Amino acid sequence: MIRKFLVCAAAVFVLCQSVRAQAQLDSGPPPRAQVEAFYNQQISPVVEGLLKGSHPVPELGARFSELAVRARDKYSLHFNVGISLEYGHRKTGFASNHVDAGQVWVTLYAPALYDSHKQHQLTDPQHADAIVANTVALSMIHELDHAAHGYTSSPTASAEERAQNEIWAWAETCEKSMSVLAERGLPMTRKQREIYEAWIKAARTTMSQSWNDFIRNMYGY
Repeated sequence: MIRKFLVCAAAVFVLCQSVRAQAQLDSGPPPRAQVEAFYNQQISPVVEGLLKGSHPVPELGARFSELAVRARDKYSLHFNVGISLEYGHRKTGFASNHVDAGQVWVTLYAPALYDSHKQHQLTDPQHADAIVANTVALSMIHELDHAAHGYTSSPTASAEERAQNEIWAWAETCEKSMSVLAERGLPMTRKQREIYEAWIKAARTTMSQSWNDFIRNMYGY
């Protein structure tokens, strides 16, 4: 009887957490201080670990370090990580990259990561924190795949150039990084799994029409 009560109590606790998470998602942007606290607690430790070449998934830490060195050597520039707490950036994805004033920048968008974390607290609470840690790593690695391999676009680049750069950069990210998580059954977002599955269906080649079509559709090119 006691055991049954504890199971029920645990279920009610999870349900309450889910209701709170859904309410926060439906009520619009949270206070900036809340996003900043999330960054300090959930994102910053992952970023600091990656900058030291470590991550809960060691292969991702090693891949990040490799790409950071390649990006720095390619441009002979300093590498930096930036953070945006502004909700105006929430629909641009989890990260972006650019070269500015002699420095390579990868910028993380904390609001998008915050929203993702809240959603996974609702749908997959057991893995919500791991999904954030893996998403931060994959997002930063993907942007470095752009920079390290020269798959970068200027602000005036054509849609075709942007599409090709994403086709090639995502191929690198899938083959060298997402594969580690997928093959070991480690947590990813549904979208990340969808991208990786599209890469596998395309026989892991950028020559595949299905891969080209998938990436173009994903970005609206």
